[in-house]
Amino acid sequence: MPQTRGAVAAEYRAPPRFKAGVAKVLSPVSHDAYRAMDAAPLTEADMEAIDWSKCEGVERIPGKVSGSWLVKDTRLPVWAILANADDHTPEEIANDIFEGVTPETVRRIIAFAGSHATAST
Repeated sequence: MPQTRGAVAAEYRAPPRFKAGVAKVLSPVSHDAYRAMDAAPLTEADMEAIDWSKCEGVERIPGKVSGSWLVKDTRLPVWAILANADDHTPEEIANDIFEGVTPETVRRIIAFAGSHATAST
């Protein structure tokens, strides 16, 4: 017997919500290295212009995530860290967004990108 629209809706269960106390209020934070990039996200050309081989904690393996620069021993692209640096602290990026990456690694990547952007302007 075919199900009616009401029966389908009755079977639908909404995804679980965040547990109480898990949501955090983001506070404005100064990211000097990111601000050195004029708070503009890096373009693909900018990412290619940076010699990431000199940045500790990143690697590029042909065939892994299309040969993108990644956080070492992960499949996390470096650009994902930089894309979140504007709105989140290194701790939030490491602990809440990309678990398994240390805040020190996040800081190192942001600082490296910032120093490169400062040097190239």
